[in-house]
Amino acid sequence: MKKQNRLRLLGYFYGQFFPAALLITLASAYLLAKLGQQALFLIFWFKVIAMGLIAGYIHQYKRQEFFYYSNQGLSKVILWSLVLAADLLLFILILVLTAYTL
Repeated sequence: MKKQNRLRLLGYFYGQFFPAALLITLASAYLLAKLGQQALFLIFWFKVIAMGLIAGYIHQYKRQEFFYYSNQGLSKVILWSLVLAADLLLFILILVLTAYTL
């Protein structure tokens, strides 16, 4: 399968949970701005638990779509690894920018 198709499929999969992930990330940035850097531990666990719930929801209710991705050569492990890594990078970037502007 072409690399372009894989990237498109990864983008589509990430797009399914991007709105919720972005909302959680922005809420975390708001908490960082209001509570300060001493709340980073709380913010980190807030993000981890929220992403776990969102990933569980997607895994449960989009179960049939995983067969399509598997047939296209993308396993669940690859999908979740890349999507969660991209989300983590976005989370760190937004938190760093928030902390920098304080």
